[in-house]
Amino acid sequence: MTTVRKTEDHRVVLIDHLIRLLKRVVAAGLLFLALIYWMRITGLSEVPGLRFDTMLPHWRTAAVLMAVLLPIAALGLWGHFTWGTTSWLIAAVSELSIYLGWVGDFGENDLVVAFHVTAISVYVLLKGIRLIIRKWMMPESEPGR
Repeated sequence: MTTVRKTEDHRVVLIDHLIRLLKRVVAAGLLFLALIYWMRITGLSEVPGLRFDTMLPHWRTAAVLMAVLLPIAALGLWGHFTWGTTSWLIAAVSELSIYLGWVGDFGENDLVVAFHVTAISVYVLLKGIRLIIRKWMMPESEPGR
């Protein structure tokens, strides 16, 4: 029995490199956001109402959740671990639900929303292009060659 082996197309390799670069950039952004939450929790923020001891209960819960989820997702993306993308999507959806789902309680944060929506959109676009190239544009190898 002969096995069919596809050689990697240079376009697929390029898309894979772009996905790795995107994950590293997103990881840096997530780490920055995590540091902001940790500054609030530890009291380094001088803004009234944003320090943990003066936060409302729903903000305390959200701040602790995001302070834990964001660095875990950043580590997973930076290291290209299999669980990295999943943890990133969980963290992003959690933070998007904070700023889009409960605007009355948490207020608006357009920069964070734009960051997550843009990053997820670019990731899905790159994965879609990769799928199109691999499924429909790469010629099938013939057995025996």
